[in-house]
Amino acid sequence: MKGDKGSKKDDSIPKKISEKFENLRKSEFFHYATSNTRDAIVYILLILGLILLLFVPFWGGLIIGLIGGIYFSDEIYDFAKNINRWIDHMGIPRSIVLGAVLLTVLITTPALFIGAAIAIAVKKFMIPE
Repeated sequence: MKGDKGSKKDDSIPKKISEKFENLRKSEFFHYATSNTRDAIVYILLILGLILLLFVPFWGGLIIGLIGGIYFSDEIYDFAKNINRWIDHMGIPRSIVLGAVLLTVLITTPALFIGAAIAIAVKKFMIPE
């Protein structure tokens, strides 16, 4: 009799797993992930980067910097290209504060800047639009 209960229990586990997988396949999340593969991969990499940022800050910052550089390369490139006009528009005090903040972020998480710089360089100069 004990063998019957064990086999019944063993049979129910694969059944429960297949039911859970079937429910996941029918969910909106699965549909979104399959129809927006690039975004789903980016979200997974961002989560991985944030987790790594807690334990291995260099690699977490590098992953997040690469993704940020890819997504915002045009804006960052335009900002760097037109920095003098931006400083004139915003004023010296606000520009100094922004410079201090950027320098602090660079010192504390250099991998973020390295990743963004790599992504921007690859996107702007090696991949023609």
